[in-house]
Amino acid sequence: MLLDKLREAKWLVLIAAFALVLFSPAADAGNTRSFFLGDEAALTAGAVVADVKGSGAVYYNPAGLGGEIYSRISLSGSAFMLRVREIPDALVNVIDGVSFSGDLSNTSFFLVPSSLVWSFNLNRDLSIGLGVYVTQTNLIDMHIDISRSLSEIGVSGDGELNLSANFQEQTLEYKAGPALGWQIRPGLRLGISLFGFYSNRAYNANLYSELYRNIPDTGWVEDFIMMEERRDWNATGFQVIAGMQWEVARDFHAGLTVQSPSFGVYQCEHLFVAEGFATVPGQDPHNDADMSFARDTKDEADFFLLEPMGVTLGLAYHGDKWSSSAEGMVMAPMDPENLIDGRELLWNAAAGGMFHFTPKISGALGVFTDNSFLKRPSYLGQEDVDFYGATLGVRMITPLKVLTQIGDDQPRPLVLSTTLSGRYAFGHGRTGTVVYDVIAHEHTFSTSDVFFHEISLYIGTGLSY
Repeated sequence: MLLDKLREAKWLVLIAAFALVLFSPAADAGNTRSFFLGDEAALTAGAVVADVKGSGAVYYNPAGLGGEIYSRISLSGSAFMLRVREIPDALVNVIDGVSFSGDLSNTSFFLVPSSLVWSFNLNRDLSIGLGVYVTQTNLIDMHIDISRSLSEIGVSGDGELNLSANFQEQTLEYKAGPALGWQIRPGLRLGISLFGFYSNRAYNANLYSELYRNIPDTGWVEDFIMMEERRDWNATGFQVIAGMQWEVARDFHAGLTVQSPSFGVYQCEHLFVAEGFATVPGQDPHNDADMSFARDTKDEADFFLLEPMGVTLGLAYHGDKWSSSAEGMVMAPMDPENLIDGRELLWNAAAGGMFHFTPKISGALGVFTDNSFLKRPSYLGQEDVDFYGATLGVRMITPLKVLTQIGDDQPRPLVLSTTLSGRYAFGHGRTGTVVYDVIAHEHTFSTSDVFFHEISLYIGTGLSY
């Protein structure tokens, strides 16, 4: 009776949690591993491909669904994330060979629901799962306004330089789909997941510099240069993940996943405008010979290869008092036709350990990399940053009640699990910047070395029945 009520109530939980995940606001993120999408992954820094089980297997390795005797509902997310960004020399102005620059910085604090997963065992060997994930989110809002006299900059003469820059970028990606896991024989499991995804990126940057200077025999001259850039990307597609888990010896496990290339419809809208001119007493600036103007627009959509193939291989040990796991991932490079950023060969690694203090309480720690696949930043604020981090967490198991079904010889426990895990990551790399030659009315794109910091707290809860 109680089990029947639980199964009826689970749909209300699923609907409410789905709405929470689907309509969560965008927030900051780094590369592909900014958020761990499951309790085991949050505890061991993502090193789970060899031994993940139940609902966490839907995303990381569907083979882990095979052989599960319990069904499970889980909801996880970052209780908060704090991200600190600073882009030194984001806007550089060159005047008579002297450079003056302004920095962009951003500190964000936010909440991020990240996954809702349901797994259901069909029999002792076969289980299915369904997951909804927020895999990438990003919201950046930076601006600077600076005014300096020429003497403060180090340029001779009378005058003033005004700089202004506004830069916003928002990214959001969802993945959702079913998974199937099958235990072929004890110790050997296979699985497959099929994910559909939708992603959107919106970018807007407005920059300008004004230079007022007093030129002998001419008077006060204003040199002005501005740039506006807007980008809007949308992608909808699908991806398949096939996985295997194998107990190679007692307590020793190996895991493998192969991620297919992802294909889909990719649409890009792009507007770029740059203008520069000088205002000289007695002259029309728009007829001035020094005026420069550039404009580029693009609105294209087509069916594209959106992400290349990837392979992950992991090993794990499970003992009575402790367990450990490690894995490595590699993703192929990709050269786009024209719309998508090129990718270098990407690799990442993770390792973690879990210590069972009591049958109900476990502690864990892990280390990981979260590298960037970008070849080189090509516009203001675009990030090519590699992250290195660690996790520290605890998991608590709370048996609630033993349920028995009519005709079922084995009692079914009702178990609540709660996971708390902290994550810190340090990032170092390059970010796109802009260099203005104010008098020549020219601009070029460059890069600047950056250091980022991320701190987050993960909270996950699950109900097994």
